[in-house]
Amino acid sequence: MPFAQYHYPFENKEWFEKKAFPADFICEGIDQTRGWFYTMHAIATMLFDSVAYKNLIVNELILDKTGMKMSKSKGNTVDPFVLFEKYGADATRWYLVTNSPPWRPTLFDEEGLVEVQRKFFGTLLNTYAFFALYANIDGFENKQPQVPLTKREEIDRWILSKLNSLVESNIKLMMITK
Repeated sequence: MPFAQYHYPFENKEWFEKKAFPADFICEGIDQTRGWFYTMHAIATMLFDSVAYKNLIVNELILDKTGMKMSKSKGNTVDPFVLFEKYGADATRWYLVTNSPPWRPTLFDEEGLVEVQRKFFGTLLNTYAFFALYANIDGFENKQPQVPLTKREEIDRWILSKLNSLVESNIKLMMITK
């Protein structure tokens, strides 16, 4: 990253050098600060006389619920694929994002994940089930917006414009990186 992300210099060379470098943003764990961050800048300086990235967020480590660093030898690691299977990837991600800010160590406790799944995702699912039940009873079909786009509030038009711009830019990016 950012070189390997675009398979540089073997593919996308011109596009990479004009548009994708240096990277706008990277996010890594604190254990990468001395090795990976330095290496990226060293390579970028040697190749382009430039930094490798413009902005950086460093995430702290994920510790066990008692504050100990997770380690196979201590037997306090968790298999993320087991968590995904048991609770779902979205619930696991949401728990990790909301459990603590990225600059503080995350104390991982599976009970907290259970609570997130039950409270947040359970509420979300119940809200959808409520809507779906009564929409089906009433025969609700959302074929067209009730209010024409030109008559909507400015904030509504703005958010739809931002959404469509995001979709368009991602479609272009996917076509470039294929």
